[in-house]
Amino acid sequence: METILLTGLTGTLGSVLAKKLSEKFKLICLVRGGKKRLTQSKDKLIFPYNPIDGNITKNNCGINPEVLTWLKSQNITKIIHCAASVKFDEFLKEETWNTNYQGTINVLLLAGKLHVDQIHYVSTAYAGTGRNPYEASKREAEQAIKSSFLNFSIYAPSVIVGSSKNYSIRSFDGFYGVYSGMYKLAKKLNN
Repeated sequence: METILLTGLTGTLGSVLAKKLSEKFKLICLVRGGKKRLTQSKDKLIFPYNPIDGNITKNNCGINPEVLTWLKSQNITKIIHCAASVKFDEFLKEETWNTNYQGTINVLLLAGKLHVDQIHYVSTAYAGTGRNPYEASKREAEQAIKSSFLNFSIYAPSVIVGSSKNYSIRSFDGFYGVYSGMYKLAKKLNN
């Protein structure tokens, strides 16, 4: 069975991808906070697919040396990089840049250490505009992917919305952040 390393398991898209991918592939998921996060928070609703503790904003993606040695033995063939900060605010520019751009650089370096030559990167349809920190960081991350020597695919969804079956969504970031704020304000004004 082919082995895939996935970042972004706790996100809206990553959680759905993990469920689908696990039907055909062995999945190892890089999760900030690892198993502890998945079992002690709201994220416990996500089935833990071989979660390992890491943080893409750190050197070696925050993976400790023993786990890195273990990862090398897993014959990972692909990395699917979904982890991202979907914050548009100027005052969060540094956090967004560190996650989206520097995090992508760290994932690319990890791919080299694991001898993985294929990366699938989830960007945004708006990367070309660079109108805000999110879009600018995604644009630069795409350039880093394109400049790497890896086989790559870049996916550029526009707006990710909830389930077509029950309209549920894991978090209210990005597009939903604006509406979440308006909903809270309207609710407060109606009380």
